[in-house]
Amino acid sequence: MVKRIITVGATYIDIILNLPHYPTEDSKLRAHSSTTRRGGNGPNTLSVLAQLLAFHVSPPFLPTLCSPMPEPDHPDFYLAQNSFNSHAGVEPGPISGALPAQEAGCNVDLGSCIWRDAPLPRSYILVSQETGSRTIVSTSMGKEMTVREFEGVVKGIGKEGVWWHFEGRIPNIALECMKLLRHRLPHARISVEIEKPGRDGLQAMAAEADVVFYSRAWAQDKGFDDPEGFLRWQADRTPKASLICCTWGADGAAALGLPSGEYRHARWNPPSDFRVVDSIGAGDTFIAGMLYCLTCHAEHWRFDDKLMFANELAGRKVGQYGFDGLGEQMKLGIEGSYG
Repeated sequence: MVKRIITVGATYIDIILNLPHYPTEDSKLRAHSSTTRRGGNGPNTLSVLAQLLAFHVSPPFLPTLCSPMPEPDHPDFYLAQNSFNSHAGVEPGPISGALPAQEAGCNVDLGSCIWRDAPLPRSYILVSQETGSRTIVSTSMGKEMTVREFEGVVKGIGKEGVWWHFEGRIPNIALECMKLLRHRLPHARISVEIEKPGRDGLQAMAAEADVVFYSRAWAQDKGFDDPEGFLRWQADRTPKASLICCTWGADGAAALGLPSGEYRHARWNPPSDFRVVDSIGAGDTFIAGMLYCLTCHAEHWRFDDKLMFANELAGRKVGQYGFDGLGEQMKLGIEGSYG
């Protein structure tokens, strides 16, 4: 039984500029709108996961973030924590000290973060209304989490019932952290996101994980134009995995069970008036949906239901700005449409 899901990765402040079109060099352009919000793949996943767990009378676990984070008296920490609060309707309030989530009124546990005397990095995201494309320019993370710091986090976590999810950002550090878990906590479950093409070390991370989430961009960079061919090719390269998944944009998502080789592809049929509004974080949302299904509905939801649920959740996300309200939209599914 899973008692905790911990995501390991980076937290950002996203500044999103919605533009009529992508700017040309040395030009001036007025944005339709500008939005500032907390970002980062792992934190986005936890935001959505916490919403889904909120519909359980007794939530089975508290989502936990392991990320470099400014001290609790810094405005960036205040913004980050209140961004998690907002998804559950918790009234934002002042922070005093590095409190565990339960004490600070937050629905994501920040007590396993790595504290830094520095602000959060920024991501400037240019969204073109003309093409729907997005361009992301990020500032430096500053001091990344070290393996020694991660070891300190592991020592403070119980040995049983923990699921660790890693971003594929800094593969050399993340891989060492995964190996440390295999040595210290052999029963821990490990999942990983493999997203950015050309980043060395991602394949080695995939080979160490129990569950792997691939992006379409990574699959296509490997020369594949369909998810099934790609996943079956990856099956021999992920010897420890029981499940590998790949999101495929408007064509849904696919998953391959291992070692059975059972393949499924799910597509969501949106309402006729549906339109794509904000694709930022769609992959993070899919991961949240799958982690929820694999932990809270592991036994009584079918393989197909888990994939369809996560794919619908991600589809609904791209139809709105941000992440608020996604759990409410999936409430009927949680209560009976799936499983």
